[in-house]
Amino acid sequence: MRNLLLTTTILMTAALTTVACEEPAPVPEASPSVEAKAIASPPPPKVAEVPESFITHKSADPNRMPNDSIHASLGQPKAPRPLPAGHPPLAGHQHASGSARPASPGMVPRGGAVEKGVALPLPLKGPGSVAELEGRLKRLPTGADGEAARKSLEELYRISFTIDRRKRDHARAATLADELAANPAAAPAAERIKGFLAVSKRFDTKTARVHYEKAIELEPTFGEAHYALAFLCALNDRETGAKHYKSAAEAGVEDTMSLDRLYGANAAAQQPGH
Repeated sequence: MRNLLLTTTILMTAALTTVACEEPAPVPEASPSVEAKAIASPPPPKVAEVPESFITHKSADPNRMPNDSIHASLGQPKAPRPLPAGHPPLAGHQHASGSARPASPGMVPRGGAVEKGVALPLPLKGPGSVAELEGRLKRLPTGADGEAARKSLEELYRISFTIDRRKRDHARAATLADELAANPAAAPAAERIKGFLAVSKRFDTKTARVHYEKAIELEPTFGEAHYALAFLCALNDRETGAKHYKSAAEAGVEDTMSLDRLYGANAAAQQPGH
């Protein structure tokens, strides 16, 4: 009996051990997931609320602005800064003395006389003027043979040098200059204007100088060509420019560009130290 009880106990213990070993290990619980949350962006800056009655889309009227120091410069063109003493004249600038300077040979000084009642007015005196044009026309043959050349030459001068810059036609002027360059009587003027066009259209001073020198070669006493070359040489060849300025003065060319400050009796006053 005692042995039976011991045997039964051993068998029950073995059975319980077998069952325990066959059970799967418990699965660990998953950690709770964390949901992604969007970070709120900062609110846009508040725009100051302006009453509709205060908003206007009209441009300012200079004539209705208050006459005070705050509004004085509004609507008014800015005055160009003065050029240093002795600097060649440039468009839209003034010398330190405050006197006006035209842009290039052929431009009439402020206050100078110009033609009235014509479509393409020229200054009355100086390079690119009525005086120069009339002198050039006198060198052309009269009669029917020279009439076409006279007409073309006058058109060339007017579309090149008219004081109304909006009406200048460089393309047409270049065509006329090429045509007139084949006419010995008109060739000096054609070469002189070719030089002017090279400067006006592309600021090609090298090509301009070639044409000015060609005009002087064809007509050594062509005062306006000498004057144009003196203006051109003022940039970097004063010695040569002074010679051409003298030739222009001897030919009676009006000094509309005030080149006397660089080459004439007033030149010394423009040098440093004076």
